[in-house]
Amino acid sequence: MTTSSGKLQDHLAPNAKQQVFFFRYNIPIPRFEFFLAFFLASLPFQMSLWQLFINLSQKLYPPTNPFPWCYIRIILVFTTDFLFVAALLAMLFFNRIPWRRCFWHGPAKYLLFLTIISLLSLFFSKAPSFPLQYVKLFQHSMPLLLFCLIPYCFKATSFRPFLRGVFIALFTVGIIQSIIAIIQYFTQNSIGLSFLGEESWSSAFESTRGELSIFPSKMVYPFIKRAAGTAMHSNTLGSILFFTIMVSYGLYLEFRNKKACSLVLIGIYLQITALFLSFSRSGLTAAFIGTVVWLWGTRRQLKQSSSDEGPKKVLMPLVLTVVISIISCIAIFHPAFTERGFINENDTVQGSNKERFVNFRVSLGMIADKPLLGVGFDSYQIVKSLYNPTPEPLDKLAPVHNSYLLIAAENGLLGLAAYLFFILSVLIRALKAPFNGLHASLFISFLGFLYLNCLDYGFYLMNNLTYFFFAVAALLVTHSMLSKKENAY
Repeated sequence: MTTSSGKLQDHLAPNAKQQVFFFRYNIPIPRFEFFLAFFLASLPFQMSLWQLFINLSQKLYPPTNPFPWCYIRIILVFTTDFLFVAALLAMLFFNRIPWRRCFWHGPAKYLLFLTIISLLSLFFSKAPSFPLQYVKLFQHSMPLLLFCLIPYCFKATSFRPFLRGVFIALFTVGIIQSIIAIIQYFTQNSIGLSFLGEESWSSAFESTRGELSIFPSKMVYPFIKRAAGTAMHSNTLGSILFFTIMVSYGLYLEFRNKKACSLVLIGIYLQITALFLSFSRSGLTAAFIGTVVWLWGTRRQLKQSSSDEGPKKVLMPLVLTVVISIISCIAIFHPAFTERGFINENDTVQGSNKERFVNFRVSLGMIADKPLLGVGFDSYQIVKSLYNPTPEPLDKLAPVHNSYLLIAAENGLLGLAAYLFFILSVLIRALKAPFNGLHASLFISFLGFLYLNCLDYGFYLMNNLTYFFFAVAALLVTHSMLSKKENAY
């Protein structure tokens, strides 16, 4: 028996031998899909570890060349960076990746151009020998690397189960973030989750009535703090919840005939409520537009399908949940919404818009002065005072609230062209791919990210949102590639 067993193992392929070995000793080895899904789900909970790298940051910062205080002169490292390394190693270990093709095929080549242009912009910037900026450029390139690798890590048979699992994980993340945000709003305080990335609140607006909701309260709040969950800022939470809401719509379509559908609808209600409590104008408008487009596109596809279920029967529970969520939030929280200003241009909104318009003019001045390569990657805050059109100092931490203008200002029109060609290439592939609920949610999420890029810089500068942006783009391209190879799902 032993001899025959040995002969049999000698004839087994190397992969089969590995399976026999791990089966014999019952050693569970998660595949790269697990690491990638866990990494994406952890992004809203990332904690900053910049204190561990403060000495290195000081060595990379030239004391003889002082920059404005608003320039971030530290290396921003997060817990999710280590999870990304784990996911990256798992992807490389489990897959044979065609390196030349993954960097020089389809949308990936435009990201390679963007990285090269960013590097060149540093060479011709005000501080070409500033090491910290090159470290930041390396960190900024990691989400781009994620995009280049993901499409070559899946087979048609494994992609849809992975996508469904990621959607479930992100839906769970959305519920957790919503519960945290609701508790934060009603307590008007942090809840002690700094180990998950919860920041001390700085996002608040003045309130003359001091009311959180229509329910009576003993407390009067001269300033109302906006819910932020475990995100850095309330607008970041708004962007994350927009994404998880779109993901929830895809899950609803997947589970519409199952018991889990009711749980999905409850989760959608919670997420819409939390989105309202973030008071993020960009997140709310993106979610509203995304919902309308998703419902329109899904209704159209259901009409063309051969299913016995009509669009009205399938979508009515979802539509009712969304409508009830919006009406209840407006009815309950309208005192605070009036103070915050959404449609009405009160002092809070006017003050916020004034700063954004000044940065808008500053970025245009940079583009006009250095149109090809810009002022240099990560150099907006360093030189913005030179382009200040007002007598007031520009000492705020935030750059221009528009990713496209920020790219053009720092990397020039060449960098912006590479970025826009990348987006166009992803969209063309996504539009040619076959429709399903999961693909529709990814596509609408990507369109929403492009819209949010017009109103903020998070999906270009902020670590977790940038990973989401390029991961969604990569999954859209993966779906398109697999659909061409095998007319799979």
